[in-house]
Amino acid sequence: MTGEVNLIVNLNKPMYPTLNTEQAAYVYIEAMPASGLPVAPGSVPLNLSFVLDRSGSMAGKPMQDLKQAAKVAIDRLSPQDMISIIIFDDKADLIVPSQPATNKFELMAKIDAIAERGGTQMSVGMQQGLGQLQSGLGAGRVNRMILLTDGETWEDQPLCLQLAQQAGQMGIPITALGLGEEWNLQLLTGLASASGGTYEYVDAPEKVITAFQVIMAALQGTVVANSHLTLRLVTGVHPKAV
Repeated sequence: MTGEVNLIVNLNKPMYPTLNTEQAAYVYIEAMPASGLPVAPGSVPLNLSFVLDRSGSMAGKPMQDLKQAAKVAIDRLSPQDMISIIIFDDKADLIVPSQPATNKFELMAKIDAIAERGGTQMSVGMQQGLGQLQSGLGAGRVNRMILLTDGETWEDQPLCLQLAQQAGQMGIPITALGLGEEWNLQLLTGLASASGGTYEYVDAPEKVITAFQVIMAALQGTVVANSHLTLRLVTGVHPKAV
């Protein structure tokens, strides 16, 4: 289907001189949805996996606010959306297998039952989340892993980055949320970059709810899913980075 996206292209200067050596050109391409496309929330179905840290450091207000944020996010889902929920400490538990978001009362009850415990090993949660997202992959869906942690992961950072690369190859970006002050900035930015996703800093537990609301609004505002940009360059021109 053509005409879904309009491209606006800008160069860093209006013309380039002919030289005997290579020169760099910087091109900024904006992709904007064409007018007339549906923009109603939920117009593109979602395939989400919440991968949530429930380690002992989440006890108290962080856990309370995390539960409330997850329930707010679930309340915004439509029956055509797919959702799975994984909680992790040094082990991972699949509390909601990938399924349509039809029984929100049951989904919220699962969230209310989460209890904090143990240490932090992020890769075990990411592995389960990726597996659940695979079962919901489909043309026209917006796929996303939403990962929240408040701390360091132990001895599995290379595996976490490897999983993020796999997610990126599958078209599953990771939204990585770091809560508080003890999380690993380098790791979370690496996960976001490797998967084509984003990371956010949440400096206080009460801001988790707002962060989830912003994420859901952005995902539900999607009007074009799984678009691709093909560059056909003339002889002698090659991309340095995209």
